[in-house]
Amino acid sequence: MNAKQNQSNKGFTLIEMIGVLAIIAILAALLVPKVFSAINDSRFSNTVTSVNAVKGATMNYFGQFGTLSSTNNTAYDTELIKQNFLDRPFGCKVGTTNQVHVVTSSGTTAGTNACYALDGATAIPAGSTVVEILIGGVSGPDAWELSKRIDGASLSGADSSVADTLGRVTYGAGGGLVSIYLAHK
Repeated sequence: MNAKQNQSNKGFTLIEMIGVLAIIAILAALLVPKVFSAINDSRFSNTVTSVNAVKGATMNYFGQFGTLSSTNNTAYDTELIKQNFLDRPFGCKVGTTNQVHVVTSSGTTAGTNACYALDGATAIPAGSTVVEILIGGVSGPDAWELSKRIDGASLSGADSSVADTLGRVTYGAGGGLVSIYLAHK
């Protein structure tokens, strides 16, 4: 009879197993949203870091060559890599496509490529050479969040359904194509 008592004491009861599973489920319910939030936050942090790296490389390029113009018709980040100012092409996880290029500002309508109202009021003068990043396929909320991180809340509009034409980040209502100002001369 003593051997039989020892055998029955070796396992867990059903109540104990349910208690452990309940604790694991509660912990998972608390942690999973935080993990996904951190992953989403890293997408924007990565993009802002990449924007700043290209901006720094652009300033170094200007410092050495005295111009913002590319020596050929390649993407500007390719030119920065060729001149050893940048390690790799611009990339981000916020949109589906991206491009770094040099254009001439029209100086007329805020919100279009190469026309930025950096202080929220004054547009870059017409004829200025502008280096900008274009990111395509960006959702409205992602465009709004990126604008808030780069321009701050005061220049980013009320929400993602309204076009943002102020600051260094501009986009149409609902996102789509996001333009990010890097430098001008």
